[in-house]
Amino acid sequence: MKIKKLLILSLPSLLLALAGCASNPDAPSSSSGLESSSSEAGSVSSSEDSSSEDSSSEEPFLEDCYSVEEAIALSNTNKEYNVMGTLKYITNYYHGQCVIGDDKGNELEVFGLRGEDGETYFDELENIPYAGDTVIIQGVVKQYNGKPEMGQSKVRRVYSTHTLPNQEGYEACSISSSRSAEVGKKVKLTGVVAKRTQTQKLSYNGFYLIDGTGSIFVYGGESTVHVQPGNTVTVIGEVDHFIAEEEANYAATYGYQGAIQIKNSFVVENKKGQAEFDRSWIQESTMREILNTPLSNNITSSCFLVTGFVKRVQGEGFVNYYLNDLDGHTGGRVYTSNSGSDFAYLDDYQDKVVSMVVSPINCKSTISGTEYRFIPLDVKVVEGYSFDLSLAPQFALDNMAMDQFESLYNYDPAMKVATSYSNSALGIEGVTLSYSSSDENVLSFVEENGALVFHVNATASSSATITVKASLNGVEASATKKISYEVPNFDTITIAEAIEAPIDTEVTVRGVVAGRCLNKIGVFLVDDTGMIAVQLSSQDDLSKLTTGNEVIVSGKRIATGAKNDFTGQINLGYSKIEAIVGSGKSYSREHIQESTIDQLASIPLTENVTTNLYHVSCFAKDVVTNRGYRLLFLYADEAASGNENSKYLRVYSNSDTQWQAYEPMLGKQVSVDLALVNWNGNGYQAGIFAISDGNTTIVTPVA
Repeated sequence: MKIKKLLILSLPSLLLALAGCASNPDAPSSSSGLESSSSEAGSVSSSEDSSSEDSSSEEPFLEDCYSVEEAIALSNTNKEYNVMGTLKYITNYYHGQCVIGDDKGNELEVFGLRGEDGETYFDELENIPYAGDTVIIQGVVKQYNGKPEMGQSKVRRVYSTHTLPNQEGYEACSISSSRSAEVGKKVKLTGVVAKRTQTQKLSYNGFYLIDGTGSIFVYGGESTVHVQPGNTVTVIGEVDHFIAEEEANYAATYGYQGAIQIKNSFVVENKKGQAEFDRSWIQESTMREILNTPLSNNITSSCFLVTGFVKRVQGEGFVNYYLNDLDGHTGGRVYTSNSGSDFAYLDDYQDKVVSMVVSPINCKSTISGTEYRFIPLDVKVVEGYSFDLSLAPQFALDNMAMDQFESLYNYDPAMKVATSYSNSALGIEGVTLSYSSSDENVLSFVEENGALVFHVNATASSSATITVKASLNGVEASATKKISYEVPNFDTITIAEAIEAPIDTEVTVRGVVAGRCLNKIGVFLVDDTGMIAVQLSSQDDLSKLTTGNEVIVSGKRIATGAKNDFTGQINLGYSKIEAIVGSGKSYSREHIQESTIDQLASIPLTENVTTNLYHVSCFAKDVVTNRGYRLLFLYADEAASGNENSKYLRVYSNSDTQWQAYEPMLGKQVSVDLALVNWNGNGYQAGIFAISDGNTTIVTPVA
């Protein structure tokens, strides 16, 4: 029976007659953290919906309104209908993806709610519905894989039937005091919304709230979609220290207490407006100082004022943004779940000195350590910025010269050191740098081939102090650093033993970096017993390595991409660099196998060869796909490269920028050392270690 026959009733009677329209949980479901995209089953608002009166005479579309149950029965018609139901929950607070249903258990997934114009997004609707509200939506009812659903639909009417929470037990307090409150404490906070954040698919998942005492992150998509930056709001919720489940053990090891936030949040009052958030309490700092803050002093979701630069780094299908100090490189990565698209506005601040209000929203914890991820709450260009050149010598020491050195070495780095410093963005040019050691038998600086090279005497555990002096225009500054050498002492096993170890076993191995695993944050590691791929925990870890490093690595022996008859790419996952114990080494060729392209291309997936190292003669050719991607293929010879029936190996990569180091080898018969990789279970591809045309040899770089 169509709902039109019920419209003679008042709204309360209508909702009672409509099965399930007014149902809503007494309390919302718990939030699950900063990185979660889960939905919530309830919300709150102090506003009243003026659309609660029956107006069927003014809105004739109500004459053809169907219940959820009726719409499901009509789903095989693939036609457009007006459907009334209870908004059970919302899974995306930007697109408005949601589920409507009734109290009989009938449910329809709706793939996006728009305004009546069909263009206004969910987050911009004049009357954004809450979970628990009764809605009338217009859209095509259809079936997908036998399941009824509605496509992108228009919101025709919203009836405010969601349940308001009981505010008893929530203590009104300042944001500063809530930050130090025990986990689980119920608080009531008033402040200005400074920034909204978005999780996957741009769905809103939280906002920063600021008063005159501090800042805190308020988690909750439904709360967030109902506020705007500049709104003055009152929120109730519970204090939480969020840590992702997979990071909990590591966080406990490092003493990280979790991201300070308010969960189970509800906006009980919104005065709207465009107020500026209070900055009086925000202290000036640098990214270096923030990054060096002890974890015991939990600064997550607090704010700092930093002068520096925004750096944009283009990746393969994503963009990373960094908030850096004036040195241009010391800083932290902006936290995005949308490949950087939610921070595209930062492009406007490239190569400009900016004043930034920044907040470490969380601290990622992995086997390799912790890493603050940041949210910029406000960015402004500093017009007419001028750096005081009398500070340049000290700046050079603090922001470059001393950063060249580690406090502990397990090998002789034989590292070239800078003898001058310039920063064109700040107008610094030609700061001279000089070095000395308190004990040249331990640490020394030696002129070699026109460069100054730093050496560590890697014979016995010892230490010494280096002094670095900087000068410019008669102004001098100096700094010292104690540096130690320790003989590496790790209980390692061979790579062959690691390969044979049971899955999920923690192992520590020693080997030579034979090149990068393209399209992975990882490297190939080789010793005299075998080869294994190693996935590192972060890009920062990868940046510490170069091809030819001898390293000690700890990780978990895993298999990735197992599918059907393929048992998975054998590798070490979640790995940590324990020590770099050498450099400039050549990888062992003890177990290399001579083969051909035809033989390698014919290996079945039932045979797992992901730890084998091969040497082949082949022809390197780039191939442009019909989608415009440029791929690198290896054929037996040039004749085979022109025959579409010939066998070949594709070099595993995501774009030509990843294999551009091999560009000089295109169109040549070459000699290649390679591994066969199969990260997704779909087939073997080539991972190149070294490629040579007889005159030039290119070893796969890590960077």
